[in-house]
Amino acid sequence: MKKVASAVVDATVEAYFFNPHSTSLGQWSYGFWVRGTGPNAAVVVLRSDRTIHVFERLGNEYSELYGPFALPAETVDTSSGGGNSLQVAMVGNQMWSIVNGFTAGNVVFKSGMEKSGDVYVVNGYYRSDVVDQSLRFVNVAVYAAQVGFSARQSLFVEPIPTSFVPRDDIPPKEANRVSLGAALGNAQNFVVQATFYNPYGTSVGDWDYGFVFMRNAPDRDAVFVTITSRGIWSAHTYQAPAPPDEVVRPDSGVIDVSESGSNLIQLAVSDSVGWLWVNRVYVGSFPLAFLADRDSLRPISGRYVGGARGYVVHVQNLTLWSGQAGTVVVRM
Repeated sequence: MKKVASAVVDATVEAYFFNPHSTSLGQWSYGFWVRGTGPNAAVVVLRSDRTIHVFERLGNEYSELYGPFALPAETVDTSSGGGNSLQVAMVGNQMWSIVNGFTAGNVVFKSGMEKSGDVYVVNGYYRSDVVDQSLRFVNVAVYAAQVGFSARQSLFVEPIPTSFVPRDDIPPKEANRVSLGAALGNAQNFVVQATFYNPYGTSVGDWDYGFVFMRNAPDRDAVFVTITSRGIWSAHTYQAPAPPDEVVRPDSGVIDVSESGSNLIQLAVSDSVGWLWVNRVYVGSFPLAFLADRDSLRPISGRYVGGARGYVVHVQNLTLWSGQAGTVVVRM
């Protein structure tokens, strides 16, 4: 193992690994050892059989939390002389693994694994691996999270300018006071989260909130990902000149719709697909292929309804983790 960073908490870790040898000579594996504090650590390993594995070491306990997850054949380069890009996004006690832009999965660790720790590059993690030469890797970087704000902020429901929408059949609403567009830049792979507080109980009226992805020019295409007071989530796509397309799914009871309740919304984005978690429970995916050049990401409220007069939606701990945005903690 080679240490590449110390005392890392919430961040994105990434590197490009060169395959150590041809698979005709035997298996190989490489990846990251993160949150390393004494015997405790999380280990993310990519194997030459195109599978990814996530292990947890907590004291004397050792378990495989995730895997083997079989990646699409075209996602992983196993050729001699080839290589692969591996990213690990750490958010509290959750972690996402991204291989060559493909989000391989999400795991939730046990209590105690959300603390800061060291980051190592690992090689030949399995006893069956053939380790005949040193692992080569480049472009190692650890990016700190970008915090939009940590204290509660208000989202005021306002109409979106018509230029944001190719049609006016369902005029959406937007909370336009906060934007992560600058932090997002041209990032295609990232994790974003925020806690949204319900503005009122369902007896007062309907509400909805979430995030919107936008292309700022020239056609203002967008994808709205929201949850509602009716206990459902949706991804609504605007793409000119096609009519609006919407994915709507029940949430299996994970959305808190109570008057004083709140919901943690997390999105993991990998090039052409997005994944949604509500209160740390995975609820579904949505397409983003047509919005590959997206350059704006914002929290929103009042997507379907304007909301009851005199109320606002409060948002807290808006945070973005991305390999293309954030402060570089270490680069090798």
